[in-house]
Amino acid sequence: MTQIFSEEFEKDGFFYQARLAKFVEPAGERVVEKLQAIEPDTLDATEWENLASVVWKLPFMTLAYEERCLSNGADAKRYKNIVMRIYEQTERIFVSRIK
Repeated sequence: MTQIFSEEFEKDGFFYQARLAKFVEPAGERVVEKLQAIEPDTLDATEWENLASVVWKLPFMTLAYEERCLSNGADAKRYKNIVMRIYEQTERIFVSRIK
């Protein structure tokens, strides 16, 4: 399960590019889509632990790279939209698992 996010930390991935102060909106959309596709109730305990170990930190990472991207000319409204959508999907994943 965590492999689906590994490419986001490689050369063309959202987090790799954001770390370099480059906001690539289609890559951010891809992260949101990956999160949307996750059905937490279908995961066994091991899959859940592996997924949770990666997913919980994604919203924090988007916030950590925000200032870099904005300083480099990223559209603030569009970047914040991706940040919020990643946060909302992360929250959905964790809240639905707790219920």
